[in-house]
Amino acid sequence: MKKLIFIASIIALSISSCDQGLNKSGSNMVEEAVYINDATERPIPEAPTDKADLGPERKLIKTGNLRFKTDNIKDITEMIRLATQKYHGYIALNKSHEYMHSDTHELQIKVPSKDFDNLITDITKHVEKFDDKSINTIDVSKEYIDVQARLKTRKALAKRYIELLKKTSKISEILAIENELTIQQTKIESAEGQLKYLKSQTSFATLNLRGLLIISSNQDFHKIL
Repeated sequence: MKKLIFIASIIALSISSCDQGLNKSGSNMVEEAVYINDATERPIPEAPTDKADLGPERKLIKTGNLRFKTDNIKDITEMIRLATQKYHGYIALNKSHEYMHSDTHELQIKVPSKDFDNLITDITKHVEKFDDKSINTIDVSKEYIDVQARLKTRKALAKRYIELLKKTSKISEILAIENELTIQQTKIESAEGQLKYLKSQTSFATLNLRGLLIISSNQDFHKIL
């Protein structure tokens, strides 16, 4: 029991090491601290840094921007709406503005990432020429794995703090351990929030479309979407 404060300090130091990259030496320090208290306890397993938890699927954030010409904004908008429904997506933004010589229409579509390319292909079938087409893909697989690893390690450390609380009755030791536990739980919540954000960004891709209908003085129509 006399060594509980020392153990808590060692674990706190290992947490700092986790923030700098989850290096192996930090994990060894936690293991050493636990053995001091009880040689029969099993050490915290080192958090995985490979892609075992990720599986074969890479974590990609996909974003697209399209602008093209058409002679019927109503029909093309309806086609986009039906294509979005076909691939189980939804329209996150739909707004239009009317001016003296032009109308603008903007759409932002959210679609499951696995169907992002299919949606663009369907839209392309109804477009003769793109005035602008940009597709951006960001691979966040490594970041996703790192966050998972940090989260697992933090949860394991928090569990050890809880175990330490059960083994002491000294007020000073309880306060010290509870303080470290509170810090750890706050960082767990932060990591969970980051992981949730990455999941949402990689689960659904974003496609932005901006329409511009220019009306000439002789009532000819030229539309850029």
